[in-house]
Amino acid sequence: MMLPREKLLSQMIHAIGPLVKSSKAFMQFEGNSRKTWQTINELTSRRKSNETVKELKVNDVLINNSSELSDTFNDHFSTIGSRLANEIIPIGQNEDLNYTNFITCNNNTFHFRPTSSNIVFSHLNKLSRSKATGLDNVSARLIRECADLISVSF
Repeated sequence: MMLPREKLLSQMIHAIGPLVKSSKAFMQFEGNSRKTWQTINELTSRRKSNETVKELKVNDVLINNSSELSDTFNDHFSTIGSRLANEIIPIGQNEDLNYTNFITCNNNTFHFRPTSSNIVFSHLNKLSRSKATGLDNVSARLIRECADLISVSF
């Protein structure tokens, strides 16, 4: 009798087997992005679908005229946002929906470990020069160039 863990492992191997075989397809299409994406789409069962909606049932009424279908979809998608917004109860109108009702008390604490300028310098020098700037618009290259000055301030 297989243990649950062994059974799970067996199922995983069975599921991964076809993927391993198909990975050889990636090797043969190396450098050809079009063929690579075709393979990915085949493996993930993403196929192009040319299906169109020929009929739609709305409020127990069957709609099959293309013009009426178009109008029905247009009406639905142009009004769905406002209809959903109208279903939201403003917080001021319902006292049970105060934000504090959704916050759980957590007695866990955290603390900062002491650090040294050497540790800060080491981490600053590990920044990749090729990465884009952050929200502060300071490049990693500039930070690395000034790491010795920045790390001393800690």
